[in-house]
Amino acid sequence: MQYLTSSWLWISIGVGSVIVSLFTPTIELLCIGLSAILTGGIFVIIPELGSKSLRFILEVIFFCFLSITQIFLFRKKAKYKLTNDIEKEFIIPPGEKVRVIKEILPGYEGSIRYRGTEWKAISNEKIDKDTIVEVIGIVGNKVKVKKMNFY
Repeated sequence: MQYLTSSWLWISIGVGSVIVSLFTPTIELLCIGLSAILTGGIFVIIPELGSKSLRFILEVIFFCFLSITQIFLFRKKAKYKLTNDIEKEFIIPPGEKVRVIKEILPGYEGSIRYRGTEWKAISNEKIDKDTIVEVIGIVGNKVKVKKMNFY
């Protein structure tokens, strides 16, 4: 019965870690939670595995192996997915038309408004307030813009 209790402890810790990982932007806590659930599950299936101390050592080794393996296998893929989703959500695409809300002078920053959010902006030319400009790209944390050409 003691063995069953330690298995359910692993599963409980795993479920708690998975729930907490839903509120964090990292993948490591999710991997650790899944490893704990798998460790508990395996040792529920195989309850009689030597003495208490041997069983505990095997549980810890199995848990560490699963955690490290999952983190190495999934971290790069998850990081790529998360950063690409963030970039799609927060970066202003080149060619987007935006309004200047604070005058932009060459060498100084002004401000633009994009989707209701104020962004710092730079340009190689003077651009007056309330002018519609075109986004060229992102430079650091500033948006580089240029006057629109009307033909």
